Amino acid sequence: MPTQNRRTRSLILSRLTLICALSMALGACSDDSKKTKDAPDVISDVTDDKDGKDAGDDADATEPLDPYERTPAQPGVSEDGAADVEASLQAGEARVGRITGEQTDFTGVWAQCRAGDFKLYNSKIVVCVQAETTNRFEFYTGGMIVDARRVDGPREDVLGQVLPLLALGTTNTSKVEVVRDGSDGGAAVVRATATDVGIAHIYGLLGQHLGASLKVNVVTEYRLEPDSDTVEIVSWYQHPGTGKRSFPAGDWFGYGDRAKLFVAEKGEEPPTGEFSWLASLAPERSYGWVADAGTQAKGLALGAVDIPWVGAHGTTMKLDPGQEKPLRRWFVVGDGTLADIRERAAELRGEEIAGDRRTIHIETEAGEPLVGHWVRVFEGETPVGLGQTDASGDVIFRLEDGDYNFKIDSFAAGTAFERPLSISGADASLTVETPGSLRLDISEAGSAKKPTSRVVISGGSGWAGVALHGELDLQLAPGTYQVSVSRGPEFDAESFSVEIVAGEEVQKSAEISRAFDTDGWLSGDFHQHMEGSIDSTVRVDDRLLENASVGVEIVVSTDHEVITDLAPLVSKYGLEDDLRTFKGVEASPIDTHVCMYPMDQDVTQRGNGSIPLAELDDEGNEVRRLIPGVVEIARTLPSDPVLQLNHARNSSSGMLNQVGFDPELGPEAVDDARFTTDFDVIEVVNRYDDTCQLLADWSGLLNYGVRLTGVGNSDTHDLSGESGLPRNFLRIEKEPKDVTRDDLRTAMRSGRVTVGSHAFIDFSDGKLPGDLLEVNAGEPVDFGVRVQTPAWAQSNHLFAIVNGEVVEVMQRGQGATEHLDFAETVSLTFSEDSWVVFFSYGGSPSGPVHSGKPVIAFTNPVFVDTDGNGVFDAPGLRALELSAIAPLCD
Repeated sequence: MPTQNRRTRSLILSRLTLICALSMALGACSDDSKKTKDAPDVISDVTDDKDGKDAGDDADATEPLDPYERTPAQPGVSEDGAADVEASLQAGEARVGRITGEQTDFTGVWAQCRAGDFKLYNSKIVVCVQAETTNRFEFYTGGMIVDARRVDGPREDVLGQVLPLLALGTTNTSKVEVVRDGSDGGAAVVRATATDVGIAHIYGLLGQHLGASLKVNVVTEYRLEPDSDTVEIVSWYQHPGTGKRSFPAGDWFGYGDRAKLFVAEKGEEPPTGEFSWLASLAPERSYGWVADAGTQAKGLALGAVDIPWVGAHGTTMKLDPGQEKPLRRWFVVGDGTLADIRERAAELRGEEIAGDRRTIHIETEAGEPLVGHWVRVFEGETPVGLGQTDASGDVIFRLEDGDYNFKIDSFAAGTAFERPLSISGADASLTVETPGSLRLDISEAGSAKKPTSRVVISGGSGWAGVALHGELDLQLAPGTYQVSVSRGPEFDAESFSVEIVAGEEVQKSAEISRAFDTDGWLSGDFHQHMEGSIDSTVRVDDRLLENASVGVEIVVSTDHEVITDLAPLVSKYGLEDDLRTFKGVEASPIDTHVCMYPMDQDVTQRGNGSIPLAELDDEGNEVRRLIPGVVEIARTLPSDPVLQLNHARNSSSGMLNQVGFDPELGPEAVDDARFTTDFDVIEVVNRYDDTCQLLADWSGLLNYGVRLTGVGNSDTHDLSGESGLPRNFLRIEKEPKDVTRDDLRTAMRSGRVTVGSHAFIDFSDGKLPGDLLEVNAGEPVDFGVRVQTPAWAQSNHLFAIVNGEVVEVMQRGQGATEHLDFAETVSLTFSEDSWVVFFSYGGSPSGPVHSGKPVIAFTNPVFVDTDGNGVFDAPGLRALELSAIAPLCD
């Protein structure tokens, strides 16, 4: 089984196992306190008959309030708060108000703040609290912190979210309002009123609740004092019904894929025990979640399965009927250091903190500062520090005098530097070995082009990346390396060795040659993931650049449940002449995955305008939408998206596998509410070991009369160089930048597509996939079939398939050349209306471009009309005979 398939299935199973284990361990649906282990209450009861009114209506804004009482309303302040939230604030000021303009103070793919949300800010920090609605696909409503930054820090956001946790659910927010706008000199306060609800993504994914509704009312206040870098969060949980309630309460701290998690005394491992604070760090940014004074939180970590969330369980909330209890915690917007989060946590919790801030300067033996490298500090086996060196080679930690071990990220292809260091009353310095450098200049043979290319360096710990516009300047650990330069299956690769010496630069020129001509065809990958997907950490920039480096010309973003726009990055990297992007999405309930493209993006809506898998009805009940319902809505969208059935034989998320589809019996034999054939496209190659079964499924559907275009996509979730593996070649006779949505839809729906994994197949006689040939029954029809590969790959077998039966088998012969594996004239006769597909395969490449994926290429059907009515009449269901291809999947 290919590695990616094993990894993807393992992730799915591990997520489900983790969710189920957490559900049982937490007693997530408990309404009986005996079902939840006793834990000390974080806060004593406020009262048993709380009436929900604000405390101290006439309180002076500058007087400290009881933090466990609701904030008194500020006279004369509207629910929308301050009218002007664009103005900068001075020391001693805090404000909150609804955002009315387009400027939200945040940028980037992780920025979720919108017009209509609330800006909570002072002279130090800016925080966005979403209004009643949300654009996060994981949740039903807003009322949460989604973006945060220092006033003097980067505007590009990296935070996921901070929102209340109740058991394994969260809140259904009905109202968000300003209580105090801060104009009276005191704190700015915004309040969210809610009830408990499940997490939308979980219900949409699984189709089941992780526990029954607690039916608890929740009021949460987000409070920001002037000159503070900390948002105080206080929630009140009130039980209006009968029976007891016992449940974990706290926050879902979404630290985001671009940040590193650090937990007090535990380091970067996802927390499973108790902790008093946790932090997330990214370049120039740090955030913290801090438990209330005198308490310890417990971790419900999803980071172990690549989901960048921690469930920070602040207490086990136990409520009698009519009872209300509060829970306080803090969200810190740090100065970019872990030291700042540690210091603020100690101050907030009223604890002493040992040590002092120490600046550690790190440079090479040549005296050059080490810039942008992550540094980890250990005292014995205990992690005590994490940070990244700045432009001067400095990194700040809070440390006591003592002995430490520093682990410093190395240069490309190197291993981490380990350095002992004794701290004694002052800042300190460390030295690491000097790197060498490799400067590459890449060109295309016979052309003035400098193509964006993929570079793989073997030796040491290895390295792989992108030479943008044919140029790469890379610092490397000294050593001997093998360098491979490639650009996808349309190009041969060049490989050479280099010796990297400390302090010296090696300059190399590489020329890559086009292996075969694909004029009139554009390559595309219509299923790949990046950081918008909950199970991928690949940055959008890296995904786009990887596609460019392997020659993919039509790039479609298909993140799970969220629409990602790559278009701004095309101009950022100067790739307008190389590729065209379209927005798409993958609807991903556990039993069926479907891609839709092109899509319109609306950043005000859940999933940026995707079709929600789960919604709340008028009574607040969770309602799940099955794929046929998703498809029905998709058919009405203005963008008229192509609908693509993905990996339909996957054991857990493949529709045909889930509903027991038999290609010889056809759709009418399926009686399952999850089943539909209303698609335009079906993935025949994705999880490679399913290809033979999917080829049979596709054949059965074509025989029945369901005309779907067969495609192959990478479904890549990581940076392994597999964007565009396999890929689709669309018959679009335009430059990539000129391709329109109509061009994309027309090519896909008409079947003007061939598919290749390390290969390209087409017709040498002018025929095109999707053609309708009008012939007489019994009259021979010649097909000129051509299979081409780069020098580093080879196809060995070619098959002609008619109506689901292999009718011709050809082997690579002596006439084959380095790039031309097959150039055959195949003569076929037909006794009925038929469809013809040519399918080829070979072994996995193991030369300068190494891959665990086999060579595969196939055409879409050419249709044959024998009865003279001018249309293709499906030949009907029948026994399939594709066993000749079975060795591919063995």
